[in-house]
Amino acid sequence: MPVELVIAGTGPERAALAALAAARGLNGTVRFVGFVEDMPAFYRGLDAFALASDTESFGLALGEAMACERAVVATPTAGPRS
Repeated sequence: MPVELVIAGTGPERAALAALAAARGLNGTVRFVGFVEDMPAFYRGLDAFALASDTESFGLALGEAMACERAVVATPTAGPRS
């Protein structure tokens, strides 16, 4: 099954993640879209949304993705686990 990972944002780890994706030969599988202005449209374009955070108790992005009726996967921090 073809899978594409879409990473939004312009955080400090972007360059390292892009280098890692290239080193693993995933340039056609991982797409970095940078800053996203229209987040509802972004969420609607996804099949699933992942929030992989060690510290975020309940991120706004997780709630937004759920409001757009996307399947969500989150790390077991206090908020998503509840």
